[in-house]
Amino acid sequence: MAEEGVSWTFSPPLAPHFGGVWERLVRSAKTALRVVLRSKTVSEEVLITLLVEVEAMLNARPLTHLSVDPRDNSPMTPNHFLLLRAHPHVPPDVIEYSGSLSRRRYLAAQELAESFWRRWLLEYVPALTERKKGWTEKRRNVRVGDLVLLVEKDTPRGKWPIGRVTEVIPSGTPGDDTVRTVRVRTEIGEYRRPVVKLCLLKTVEEEDQERMVDGVTDEKDP
Repeated sequence: MAEEGVSWTFSPPLAPHFGGVWERLVRSAKTALRVVLRSKTVSEEVLITLLVEVEAMLNARPLTHLSVDPRDNSPMTPNHFLLLRAHPHVPPDVIEYSGSLSRRRYLAAQELAESFWRRWLLEYVPALTERKKGWTEKRRNVRVGDLVLLVEKDTPRGKWPIGRVTEVIPSGTPGDDTVRTVRVRTEIGEYRRPVVKLCLLKTVEEEDQERMVDGVTDEKDP
């Protein structure tokens, strides 16, 4: 890596706050694992399988812009850097119950992985929301064009339901201009959702600014 000009910068000891983003991610995973494995006794094989599934989930999270257009390319994930593809394996097969010990262990690991996914979303999604404190301030309502994550309790493992706000619905209360309900367009349809079930990923103003910067950069390129 030195030949490619890559240099390493290490955080000082006893300073986890230097890596706030990834330290928060590690903490959310540990918290979810503690809840899932609490008072459970699992075999070494089940635990290893669960940890591999957890690793796959964390490294499949999107790092770049998620499009609501299914024709667009998939977003960049940590797995793209590690494995050169979005996922480390094909989706697990549907395995019916069997008396085979290996299959029982596999099914047990998959059940724990599903529990981890649901719990981890509760830990991770609020962390995403905290980065957009401007939305929680009274002066900033959700607006048409905002890119949001739909927080659904039954979201399939590894799926990130992203949508774009197409309509804001007033509360109807006189003197109350706070937007509490919106319509969101996703790649599979349009839904009416309360604002509390959405996580703001990018405001329409941020996207407009990025497009302006990209346009200036393109003009400067030969």
